[in-house]
Amino acid sequence: MNPDNEYRHEYRVVTKFGCKIIFGNIQPDDLAAFCAPEARKDWIIDVLLANRIGATMVAGPPDAIKSFSESNPTPSKKRQAEARNAKNSGIPESVTNWLLNGHRGASSEALCKHFFEVPVEANVSCYPLDPSDLNRCLKFLDAAFGTKNPIQINSVRSLGPVWSAYVDRWVEIITVFGKEVQTGVAMETYDLMQKIQDEVRHQSNKNRTNK
Repeated sequence: MNPDNEYRHEYRVVTKFGCKIIFGNIQPDDLAAFCAPEARKDWIIDVLLANRIGATMVAGPPDAIKSFSESNPTPSKKRQAEARNAKNSGIPESVTNWLLNGHRGASSEALCKHFFEVPVEANVSCYPLDPSDLNRCLKFLDAAFGTKNPIQINSVRSLGPVWSAYVDRWVEIITVFGKEVQTGVAMETYDLMQKIQDEVRHQSNKNRTNK
């Protein structure tokens, strides 16, 4: 048996760049056993990388995850189909490239669907919860429009009250984030985003109470 391919019931484990990549349905007991070894206590799980290649999970030491991600792994068949369909629909090449290889999350996919109607299954009500989500949204906007200008996202107000509140303070948000992004720690951005979300929830609860 190829040591880089381990088969267990309904899932397959592949080893690349020192990472363990799981494809298929792994049972809870198997997952617990997979995570149990002492040698794996410092491992991390990269959900976005797993999504990119169509895996259930990608786990490994941080340096190994970084090396694997930077190796340009083959995108999942689903992503390839999305990019191909987008290209055939006349969607800009920069967006099809983002669909194929971009670091995609629920909120950035919501933006893509809002502007270009893909991915089809994306939930347009999703909004960035934290700076990591925000960064993926900004990278999508850069890919789609080549700018972080708030003019490009005015229509995003229609996606819900949190998005609307973000748009109201967009310049402030991206200014704060821009100052912090190089440090790798964006606590001020996180606090600002949480404050805006809390204000929206408070207003929503107030509106329901007054009905």
